[in-house]
Amino acid sequence: MARKGGISASAVGRERRRRGIPPFKEAVPAPDWTSEMIAILGADSDARVAAALGLTVSMVAHKRRKLGIPPCHLKQSRPREWSRSEIELLGTQPDAAAAETFGIGLRTVTLKRHELGIPAFRPASPPIEWTEEMDSLLGTMSDPALADRLGVSPGAVWARRRALAVPAIKVTGKVVRGAELVRVLHQHSAEVRRRTGLSYGTIIRLRKELDIPNPDRWSADIVARLGKVPDAAIAEELGITAVAVIGARRLRGISAFRPVARFTSEEDALLGTDLDSVIAQRLGRHKGSVAQRRKMLGIPPFSGKESRPWTADEESLLGTEADAEIARRLGRTELAVTIRRQSLGIPIAGMPSHRGKAWSPEEDAHLGTKTDAEIARRLGRTELAVAIRRRALGIVVAGRPPRFRKPWTKEEDSLLGTASDAKVAGRLGRSPAAVCNRRSALGIARFS
Repeated sequence: MARKGGISASAVGRERRRRGIPPFKEAVPAPDWTSEMIAILGADSDARVAAALGLTVSMVAHKRRKLGIPPCHLKQSRPREWSRSEIELLGTQPDAAAAETFGIGLRTVTLKRHELGIPAFRPASPPIEWTEEMDSLLGTMSDPALADRLGVSPGAVWARRRALAVPAIKVTGKVVRGAELVRVLHQHSAEVRRRTGLSYGTIIRLRKELDIPNPDRWSADIVARLGKVPDAAIAEELGITAVAVIGARRLRGISAFRPVARFTSEEDALLGTDLDSVIAQRLGRHKGSVAQRRKMLGIPPFSGKESRPWTADEESLLGTEADAEIARRLGRTELAVTIRRQSLGIPIAGMPSHRGKAWSPEEDAHLGTKTDAEIARRLGRTELAVAIRRRALGIVVAGRPPRFRKPWTKEEDSLLGTASDAKVAGRLGRSPAAVCNRRSALGIARFS
């Protein structure tokens, strides 16, 4: 709509909301979830799983939450144990430097410092050695002008003058209209006041007397350049801050300048052959611009299956090494390699295959006593298989607050597989996902 009307997207959005019209949402058919698709939910981020399955992120997130599967980042997150020496370093250096030293994220360092009430690191300014000559200039000109002359901050001049009880200069009488003043008056009023100490009224009067245009007012030429060049370039030209330019641009509804290089035919040919993030990194572009270009050309997102067929040589490498290493060698994503390997029934390298192997009572007894990762290492199964089995039996991890789960009775178990999961769920007052997980855990075939 914005491109057709030649206006900004924000303007279209404001007018739509003013008329009470909901935003356009493309109708997407509900997917037919299979056991293989459900098995990878939570194994990676919703965005990567959605890209691999050819679905939207909201579809994957909704299905994952409906089945009670935690997101990928919550599975691996655990409180970090801080040593005494690490805590003592907080606040003594920038958070970024501390994060690099500890080998953790910047956000983790900042949150820990805030939690302990430690102020942020601020480098101390070098002390100024005031000489008698410098002190003699205090009060003879405005603090900003003297600060420019001495190469210090106006605050330092103000503090020194107050400490010595030197009164500030008051600009009165006639102003000498020299060449330097004429040059300064062409700059922004705030900069003129900072450098000369003149009031805004005096600055305006001098500009009228000397016939100097007011740079504070946005001329037609300057307004025409807003959004076509970086804000910083206009700010430097006018002698004002970039924030002032941003405010003037937003007031006129002009979008920020974004240098966009046109897509070449070679770049267009790569769209849809891999995840948008991978293509963006390969082309040195933003992920959003790659996705927008792909949608504009009507190219479907990368599904991890049909876009690039698997060859016999590639499939022969599956399972010989870790999925991450195979993905790097084949130029594919790790998730695509994992899905292909699991679909072919190939176990992970160095790990025995448990595909189709029933769970024993002894193995079930371990579930929930430790984390899924520890139980997986102990039993020689994958963490995902342990998590699916534990959730199907309604077992919570030790130390995690339990959630209410209605226990399964023998009468309910006898109905599994006698009708579709949806019909059985309606009879039992349970969700279809819970019925499907229970039936799969007991090894009962689907009703046909």
